[in-house]
Amino acid sequence: MRMLKFKIILFLFSFLFVSLPNIFSQENKSVVDEAKISGEIRNLVAEQNLTKAEELLKNNKAVAENILLKFILSERLGDFRDWVTFQYYNLAEKNDGIDKAIKKLEELSLKNPDNAALKTGIAEGYLRLKDMNKAVQIYEGLNKAEPKNKEIFLRLINLYMNQKNFLAVIKRLEPVVKQDPERSSFTDILFYA
Repeated sequence: MRMLKFKIILFLFSFLFVSLPNIFSQENKSVVDEAKISGEIRNLVAEQNLTKAEELLKNNKAVAENILLKFILSERLGDFRDWVTFQYYNLAEKNDGIDKAIKKLEELSLKNPDNAALKTGIAEGYLRLKDMNKAVQIYEGLNKAEPKNKEIFLRLINLYMNQKNFLAVIKRLEPVVKQDPERSSFTDILFYA
């Protein structure tokens, strides 16, 4: 009986010594590194130290794309979403190309259909490819889904203005100006459209 207990204990110790190094394998180390770098970038962005955050991304190219994708999916990015999207597409231009980067975001969008930030990122990719029509389509869909979102509304108006689609600008702005013509900042835009 003692011999059996001894063999079991010996087996457990040998198992631990063989398995323990695998627990801290290179793959797990890279996951830990990615989490650490992600936290550092999040802190730098929160401190508005975007130059250092960009440097950190450049110095850690192996995990930069994953970090940026996770940030794009995040609902807590706020004002820095444009910076993250910009960095994502800059990285994509150097790696696989913007087309593939958009495809990745579109695949993620299928799994997260209500994530407006993700769709905004896709639209920004199409803008980089100079495909204004696809960008407008996306922003129109976002504006329909979130009609009170001023940022989406302003981006859509800006796209219409860049396309010189003044009828669309008028169609979108007239109801806003009619609500409060004295306080509306869109009165001037409507005048020029």
